[in-house]
Amino acid sequence: MNEIYEKIPKQLPIKYKESIFNYITELKNNLKDVLELVLLIGSSSSGHVVEEWSDIDIILVLENYKIEYVNIIKKIVQKYDIKIGNTIYSKIEFENKRIDPKTYYYLLLVQENYIKIQYNSASLNIPKVTIKECQSQYMTWLMEHFHSYKRMWLYQEISEERIREIFKNTYLIMKAILIINNYRPQNYEQVFKLYSEKFNYKRINYKKFIERYQRKEYNKEEIINFGKEFSEEISNNLKI
Repeated sequence: MNEIYEKIPKQLPIKYKESIFNYITELKNNLKDVLELVLLIGSSSSGHVVEEWSDIDIILVLENYKIEYVNIIKKIVQKYDIKIGNTIYSKIEFENKRIDPKTYYYLLLVQENYIKIQYNSASLNIPKVTIKECQSQYMTWLMEHFHSYKRMWLYQEISEERIREIFKNTYLIMKAILIINNYRPQNYEQVFKLYSEKFNYKRINYKKFIERYQRKEYNKEEIINFGKEFSEEISNNLKI
């Protein structure tokens, strides 16, 4: 198990490191030979999280996808204070690349030694992916999600939940555009900094927004107006 701990980014806050290590340990103990792969993704994989905000995101591969296994995972997840999100594949899905865009991207990051796999069985065939495959996947994702993003401006009233959604989707859309342009961003700092520098666009002070959002002191109109301006920018001058 020390080998797993060594593959968790050292820069992470201790609460995150311990939660990830304990979660993987519990998965191995409860799923045993059914567990084929555990891969930490998202901000946690880069070692840079925003405490009390960032989730722990993980890709799991199981020998077979069964609801009884999902229920075991769900029961384990409920023990942790930090929200743990799982993308779950069967072995056959994973090996045949029936996977989503983010999985393509994080497999590419593994290949290029940006991140490490925390656990995998010897029998699992980890598929090779190319940047062109990632770019194609993200182009499809971008077209779908950007139009959903723009539809938010048709609502008469934007709730608090949608304010967080605007912020998160702005980040994800910027990240997708950067990936399509052959960059390798992994967290808020890298995405907002890179996007601002490479495309000469105003930079979101994400730390300030998150702090104010958590205290319910944020400026609602400020983030809405940023999202509207960003929608105009991408619609009229897409950087791809």
